Amino acid sequence: MGLDLPCFIPLVVIEVKYEGFATHDVLAYSEKALKHKAIYPYVRYGLVDGGEDHIPLKFFVHNVSLDLAIAVKDIDDKSERQLLVNTVKEQIENARNLLDVFEGKEVKAFEARTLTQWSGIDHKPRTSPSKYFLSSNTYYKN
Repeated sequence: MGLDLPCFIPLVVIEVKYEGFATHDVLAYSEKALKHKAIYPYVRYGLVDGGEDHIPLKFFVHNVSLDLAIAVKDIDDKSERQLLVNTVKEQIENARNLLDVFEGKEVKAFEARTLTQWSGIDHKPRTSPSKYFLSSNTYYKN
């Protein structure tokens, strides 16, 4: 006589901090991401830093398992809001692709990439300019 409830599984987990985060936050969220991924290995885990215009160095130094980070200075700014929405949509697709792998679909190729969007206009990238900042994975299925 159990309840016939739909089964929901997490695809993307986003931790949100406002006006900066401490080294401890990066360490704690990275550890939480590891624990979630031990149960749901396909889940994408990220950090949104509200009220800030860039991701601080401590994120890159101390992060172990977070898949993305985004600084959103002003959520009322349409372009920043759209970047956040697009990022989450991409991560949902990445999680679904990984879930397919864990459900037995064969993979022909795998690509991990890191894309960076620079917050300052004076930064000159060493390689071709990129419009994005997030870390993501691409999976090619048969």
